[in-house]
Amino acid sequence: MSVRPGRSRDVEGALQPRLQVEEKGKRRVRQYPPDIVDQLKRAAFIEGEAANTYIKRVNPTNDNSDPKVVTVEIRDDELVIDVEDIVGIVNLTPNATLQIDPKIGWGEILEMFLDVGYHRRSLRYRGIPIRDFLADDIGIEDIFIVVAVNYLNSLDDIFRHGFIRSFERRRTEALDARGRIDIHSSLRNFDLPNGVPKHVFVQKVVEYSIPVNDLIFRAGKELQRLFHLYAGASDNQNYTRIYSRLERAIKRLQSRGVTGKSVSLSDVPEITTNDIPRQRHYYAQALEISKTILSSSIGQPLDQGREELLMEYIIGMESLFEEYVGLVLTEELEYLQRSPMIDGLDNFSIKKESYQLFEDESISLRSQPDHVIRSDKGVEAVLDSKYYAKAKSPLKGSWSRSRLLSYGFHLETENLAMVAPLAEAETFKFQGRSGELAIITPEANDFSTEGLRKAIQDYLRDRFGKQRSTNATTDLRNRPICHPEVDASNLTDIVSEERLTPVAVIDDTRTILNYIVRDERLSNKLNPREVRPILGASRKLKNYLEKEGVNDWDVVVPFFIPAGDPDAEAIVQDDELLEVRPGLGDANEYIRIHCFQVDENGLLSDHYSPPPFGLNW
Repeated sequence: MSVRPGRSRDVEGALQPRLQVEEKGKRRVRQYPPDIVDQLKRAAFIEGEAANTYIKRVNPTNDNSDPKVVTVEIRDDELVIDVEDIVGIVNLTPNATLQIDPKIGWGEILEMFLDVGYHRRSLRYRGIPIRDFLADDIGIEDIFIVVAVNYLNSLDDIFRHGFIRSFERRRTEALDARGRIDIHSSLRNFDLPNGVPKHVFVQKVVEYSIPVNDLIFRAGKELQRLFHLYAGASDNQNYTRIYSRLERAIKRLQSRGVTGKSVSLSDVPEITTNDIPRQRHYYAQALEISKTILSSSIGQPLDQGREELLMEYIIGMESLFEEYVGLVLTEELEYLQRSPMIDGLDNFSIKKESYQLFEDESISLRSQPDHVIRSDKGVEAVLDSKYYAKAKSPLKGSWSRSRLLSYGFHLETENLAMVAPLAEAETFKFQGRSGELAIITPEANDFSTEGLRKAIQDYLRDRFGKQRSTNATTDLRNRPICHPEVDASNLTDIVSEERLTPVAVIDDTRTILNYIVRDERLSNKLNPREVRPILGASRKLKNYLEKEGVNDWDVVVPFFIPAGDPDAEAIVQDDELLEVRPGLGDANEYIRIHCFQVDENGLLSDHYSPPPFGLNW
């Protein structure tokens, strides 16, 4: 039976002020008001195709599409609320909001949002109602940064197209001044018996400190206060960039003479979009956002009615995740290309491109993968971003799987991958042909942007990069590290090895020498029972390490070169080296060290190999 306004169940009470549901989830509400249909329509729901269903479509802050956000089915005994993979806050009714929570943390979403927004400045944003600022679970300290970006982008339009201003006429008496001379008043001055006769000038003064500009200015000052309260200790570069933009915007307003003094908070509700001249329509968004910001400072709305109630804040997670993955792919590839330890990636690039399916161009059918990795040899890999829940494998979606395989077929590549925030990292070999499909995902159970970056970097490095050949890589491949407590066989392992820090290696010189002579019997030149030669060599090795400046590096790796080793013979025959270090010619065994710098991502970024330390037992 169809439900009509005023004819639903006679249920006392209304919906809760805030309902929560996880994206791609459902929630059932047992009680709802009799006029629920009217309330849904007032909150911009439209009737769906199925009976008693109402759909809300909202343009996300990071997407130009108009997707379905939530579907409400009205049953005799309950409401069934079904949401899509869009997160944020929408109005369910004029008096109740629906908070759509993400599969991953809000902090990670905001980090992705800011990174993508900084690199793609064409993003559009929406305001957030005051009641969402004051909610217990999402406070203004969590989302004010999004509002700040929103505010600044709306100001860009004003700076680009021009300010609203007023003109005032002022009279001034002077011998000479700018303006039109009031002849009648000036003649009166000339009739004065005493004093200097002066002209009366009528001047037109441009005034920018008018209510609408002052409201926007005060909102900017309020955002400054929020930055000091909530972002003072943050080391996030995006916060710094946005705060710098905010400071510049406020100074630009001040340079026009905007002071904020023409309005008080009590005046703000009286300033509406109706006060904006038609040709200044670009002011509307800045005005709405500014009123929302000022609402947060006093804890109650400064607007009434439908306009304030229908300001919403949502982010399309599918498109945000896809754009963020594309950004990370580009940044991590560029990082690896700059690394002195990685080779083979110089001609690689990340593309997002569409291609024609058929030779006949009159058939305008095209296809567009999410991410294409290219080199000078052609397409190296195709990657698809899949924003799936933790319990769902990206491979199980037959449409997604078939689409990715078709991309690989058309672009003639054997390397396919799906990037997912919550999945199990696996690699699947194709049956009956070469190639593979990899699932790229953070290692930890919970999603983090840092974990995603590491997973993408590992994929690019391990699948397409090559370890640049150096003395360090050769030694790691052919020799054991001279330390009894270190069992590392590649450059990745040595980064996290605590016994290979400069301080630890200097402290462990005796341990290193004992390892050579006694533990592993690597040297044939010294009796393992002799102690005095080891003590003397230990002191000299400490001095050597300090003199070579190993404390300026992050990782120090020692290797032993025994007598008779080809490298030992090469050292003795290296005239240039012996000229700098003549003492090496008297030694018959050596310790060679390699020093490495580790960057902020925990990866080796530079290395140095000083002349070896000679052992003359």
